[in-house]
Amino acid sequence: PNPVDQAMLKIKPKPFGDGSVVFLGRLVWQKGVYILPRLAKLLNHVIFHVIGEGPLKEWLLENKPRNIVYHGLIIGNEKFKLLKNASVVIVPSICYEMWAYTVTESFIAAKPVVALAVQKNR
Repeated sequence: PNPVDQAMLKIKPKPFGDGSVVFLGRLVWQKGVYILPRLAKLLNHVIFHVIGEGPLKEWLLENKPRNIVYHGLIIGNEKFKLLKNASVVIVPSICYEMWAYTVTESFIAAKPVVALAVQKNR
């Protein structure tokens, strides 16, 4: 099965985007969710769209600054619209991932991805 919705291949990306940042994924520690409120406070003029569900949802809602917009789990055209209009996608995972679908979807939408380098414990 193909995890990428084929309808995404028909989207026309908005060059340079609207200045917003998208986080797309499960709201768990390993995905770096705890980084989002701190980063949003540093970049308080930037809108952060958070798409996803998970155990850290309540924590995020309690700790998010005003420039984080929480969308919950959305799929299809609504998700594609946010990706298409964003300027960048953030993937702050602190764990190794075999294949991040978020990165694939971001590239389909012609969006750059900012990701963390995972350090090997010594």
